[in-house]
Amino acid sequence: MSGKPDDELPLFDELKQLGEEARVYAEAEVIYQKRRVLAVGQAVKKIALFGVAALIIAVFALVALVAGLLMGLSSLVGPWWATAIVAGGFVLVALGAVAAAKSQFRRMMLRITRTVDQP
Repeated sequence: MSGKPDDELPLFDELKQLGEEARVYAEAEVIYQKRRVLAVGQAVKKIALFGVAALIIAVFALVALVAGLLMGLSSLVGPWWATAIVAGGFVLVALGAVAAAKSQFRRMMLRITRTVDQP
């Protein structure tokens, strides 16, 4: 019984086979990741397109709202007061949004400083 069994390969051949399998696996993984990136890129393009379309439509709706408010209020209080009321209302809404953004920014900065300060 001085010989190797037929199903055993020498160590060098096994390492060579392992290297070949690793290369094949790496190539397959690269191809897979490239396909994933392409799929995500296409999805991002579609999302951006729909987002821009939604933003444009929202701006048109806001312009229609402003025009309707001005026309409706101008018959009650006059055109100048209607303009002042509508503009003032939008300024108040904008100030509320700024206050909310400022609050969120402070929370974020507080979380960041807590995380950085902790060891």
